[in-house]
Amino acid sequence: MSDTDGARYADDVRILVVRNDESAPVGRLGDWLTAAGASLVEIDAAGGAPVPRTVPAGVAAVVPLGGEASADSDDTAPWLPDERALLVDARRKGVPVLGICLGSQLMGYAYGGVVRRADPGEAGITALRRTAAAAGDPLFAALPEQAPVAQYHKDEVAVLPPGATLLASTPACAHQVWQLDESCWAVQGHPEVDAGIVGGWTADDPEHARRCGSDPQSVVAGVAAHEDAVRDAWAPVAAAFVAVARRRASRGRR
Repeated sequence: MSDTDGARYADDVRILVVRNDESAPVGRLGDWLTAAGASLVEIDAAGGAPVPRTVPAGVAAVVPLGGEASADSDDTAPWLPDERALLVDARRKGVPVLGICLGSQLMGYAYGGVVRRADPGEAGITALRRTAAAAGDPLFAALPEQAPVAQYHKDEVAVLPPGATLLASTPACAHQVWQLDESCWAVQGHPEVDAGIVGGWTADDPEHARRCGSDPQSVVAGVAAHEDAVRDAWAPVAAAFVAVARRRASRGRR
């Protein structure tokens, strides 16, 4: 657990973060969550830590992070069945979930949608186009129109789970942000990253940037140039997620 300036809320808002790839940390999203009063409990699944199949006692929200694996890559990422079970249990119990990239794809797969390889995917900064439904959403009403977000993904949620509501799109990926059951939110992009993180990804897989019509240097430079704008757009979303989790935790203690 991380000690933060928001430690006075630690009993209220303990957020379980599942790390699915050593190269994909919680990054700046962790800073925004803790600044809003949450405490983070990180499970390094990629490093071999076991993932619980049910939401542990005292956990108010779950954040599954990104990674190189696909949502059904159980052979190379053997913790994924447990993680999908955790996400199903969170949904059943109404525990708030905020999935990032692979985390969003795991949610789509676990909740009955269709995840498949994108053609070609996305790389670099894109501007999200909000849907009308976002204006009434507890989290994404805070997101401005044309909000920037970094992308580096090869898969996508091609068909949303039954009952899901689309909140934002990009021209190359229709299902960028969606919500389900007023407790589960999925984000295909990477609001959490900085240029250093993305630089690692482009170094490991420079061809993906080229397939998406860019180049590694331009992708990293674009992320660096938009770091402040991404923070301004997404830190309020993180704060709204903590507020939703805090309300849920308060109801659970009554």
